[in-house]
Amino acid sequence: MKFPRFIPENSTAVEHTHGVVYTYSQGQRLLAVAYSGKRSKVEWHFRFRNEEQRNQRIREFFASLDAHAQYKAQQHEKRRQPHTLAVSDVIYNSWAMTRPTLTFTKWSRRLRTSFGCNP
Repeated sequence: MKFPRFIPENSTAVEHTHGVVYTYSQGQRLLAVAYSGKRSKVEWHFRFRNEEQRNQRIREFFASLDAHAQYKAQQHEKRRQPHTLAVSDVIYNSWAMTRPTLTFTKWSRRLRTSFGCNP
């Protein structure tokens, strides 16, 4: 069951490519509620002392959404780069919970996006 977004009455929407902020006032109080993407869960819902603080917080929120989208694009591009392993390379892996375990794996065949290995 999807819950609808809380959109205050008489609010002004400040839209962005990755989110939206609804600004409104109750008496003397200045408020804003922010959503990212298509989510119905509130990112933040704050009260502000003045208009400058509210606008600053909105700018920071949109900047963080842009930075996150840029990071996702960089990671996507990084994952699409081919790996540098060659057939017969030995891969070393170490991990430990209670005692150290070492694993040496020899790379046996090249696949399109991954590799096949023999322990």
